[in-house]
Amino acid sequence: MKTLKSVFALLLAIVMVLALAACGGKDTPATPATPTEPTEPAEPTQPAEPADPAAPAITGQPKSQTAAEDALVKFTVKATGDDLTYQWYYRTSSSGKWKTSTLDTANAATLKVKALASRNGHQYMCEVSNAAGHTYSEIVTLKVG
Repeated sequence: MKTLKSVFALLLAIVMVLALAACGGKDTPATPATPTEPTEPAEPTQPAEPADPAAPAITGQPKSQTAAEDALVKFTVKATGDDLTYQWYYRTSSSGKWKTSTLDTANAATLKVKALASRNGHQYMCEVSNAAGHTYSEIVTLKVG
């Protein structure tokens, strides 16, 4: 029985030491925690909206060119913006009606044109577009001869 009392006293001493350590080493009883208001659940977050695409801006204009007949001429437009599309147009003279080019490269930044006598004096321009807008290049002229 004496042994049981000793074990009990030892356990009581350990509990007191632990309790004293838990309250910061002070021998005053710990203040009970103040109940807090229940918190509202957080609002679910929405996925980020995709950024609006940047409108196209032309940074490099095509240049008028003179070429020998049957030479391959390249007109190039450089532009910045998101998801750009290109459409080249031509007209047969400075007072002519603009027509959509049907050449293989009419939807690329570089239009490739064979310099034919029948194309002498033709003018070209490119429309650069995306979801945010569109812009046109300067008008350039092809001279064959």
